[in-house]
Amino acid sequence: MGREPYAVQTMVYFKPAGARGQALHQDQYYLRVNPGTCMAAWLALDDCDEQNGCMQVVPGSHTWPLICTVGADTTQSFTDVTVPLPEGTPLHAVMMRAGDVLFFNGQLVHGSFPNTSADRFRRALIGHYIAGEAAQVGRWYHPALRMDGRPLDLADSPGGTKCGIWAEQNGEPMLSVDGFVVVDPDTHD
Repeated sequence: MGREPYAVQTMVYFKPAGARGQALHQDQYYLRVNPGTCMAAWLALDDCDEQNGCMQVVPGSHTWPLICTVGADTTQSFTDVTVPLPEGTPLHAVMMRAGDVLFFNGQLVHGSFPNTSADRFRRALIGHYIAGEAAQVGRWYHPALRMDGRPLDLADSPGGTKCGIWAEQNGEPMLSVDGFVVVDPDTHD
């Protein structure tokens, strides 16, 4: 992150057999760090695979802007919004062993499958950190703490930021913000 981060959230995901997954999302949608972004440290407490609802990620999406959300299928997801993706966008399951940690920034599009196992849990401990130069964070992520535990007095982020939408250019999907192409998903430029 370039400098010492600030800690803003620790949570435990407790996904028993039969539980829904989480629709594709970007953590920055919720944390609204400004300037900068957030970083997640996702620690698997159980072995994770597709059957018990492992994480899934869109490779290269860590370079994308924040994408406008649409409604999610709440029969499959416990959250009600998702990041839309053009047809054919690669989505990879992330298999992890208990004790493995996945680090990723706030732009990475990720989510999880439902837990379709008969009797296995998929638990995870997640820490969210924000850029050390941040001046604002979403109101639900206060207090932000320095690594030595001292609280910071950061402002609340405004409720919304510009987000990208999928547009077509020469028959190919492109991310566009205010009509300007910002990312070619094939080259990540």
